[in-house]
Amino acid sequence: MLGTFGAVLSFAIKLEEQANDTYSRQQRRLASSMERVLPETWQTLELARREGIAEMSREPITGLDKQN
Repeated sequence: MLGTFGAVLSFAIKLEEQANDTYSRQQRRLASSMERVLPETWQTLELARREGIAEMSREPITGLDKQN
């Protein structure tokens, strides 16, 4: 029961600690997944560059503008 000021503060501190733990776990999970995904993505791009996939088709590209 939150019948005193001390009880309210204790409850708020505990709630903040739980939220912090949750955010920390999620941050570690995200960092871990990015460590796996980014190298795979770079490897795919590097493979495409080395194999000349970007130059396989000699059709001109139109409509691309850096300012748009």
